[in-house]
Amino acid sequence: MNISCKIAEDLLPLYLDNSCSEDSRAALEEHLKDCPSCRMKLNRMQSAITDEIHPEQSAPKLANYAKKVRLHRVRVGVFVAFISILSSAVLALGYLTIRDMYIQSSLVNFEVEPGTHNLVANDFETTAEEIEQYNFYTNYSQIEVTVQSNGSFQGTIMLWNANDHSSFIQIHDINEKAASCTFTGLSSSNRYKITCDNLEGAKIIVSEGRTISFWNSLGSVLNDIIGAVGG
Repeated sequence: MNISCKIAEDLLPLYLDNSCSEDSRAALEEHLKDCPSCRMKLNRMQSAITDEIHPEQSAPKLANYAKKVRLHRVRVGVFVAFISILSSAVLALGYLTIRDMYIQSSLVNFEVEPGTHNLVANDFETTAEEIEQYNFYTNYSQIEVTVQSNGSFQGTIMLWNANDHSSFIQIHDINEKAASCTFTGLSSSNRYKITCDNLEGAKIIVSEGRTISFWNSLGSVLNDIIGAVGG
């Protein structure tokens, strides 16, 4: 005999209590074979009865569930804290980068002492033989040197502290295939000299090589942060 889910739901308590007739039991069991919804209701009712009769069996389940809830909350808390810190770092880095771009695009041409060429104002052009006579100032973190020659060439360009000639700061090899080099990590508090070896007759152009872009400013900010941490 086919019965409806409503009738099956009414019979379930009697079925679990063993107080329904044999015909009702047989009809219900026949219905349960083809009705997953009623089977789930039966399983829930059986679990509830088991917990009431044997609460000690359900206690470990509840403890395990509570442990999982606490662990989930800890993980969520750690994740939220990490995202908050990461977002703050990204925002700070973005602010510093945009600030650096603004500074680069709003240069103030400070007056420097006589005999020192201010690369902030303009580039400087001379020869390989005469370049060591000049001092250079920049408020950028780099100086770029470009060599121009009618023929092939291979030599070196060295950067010195104008106040200390005991040792060079940086050195670059240069040739017609790589005719430019960049000295980095410089400071506006210093004055610099440049010397050339094996570049006789070549024209030398000195500039800051300043390029205003988000990525250049980001790199500059990251270099400053790394330098501050490392220092």
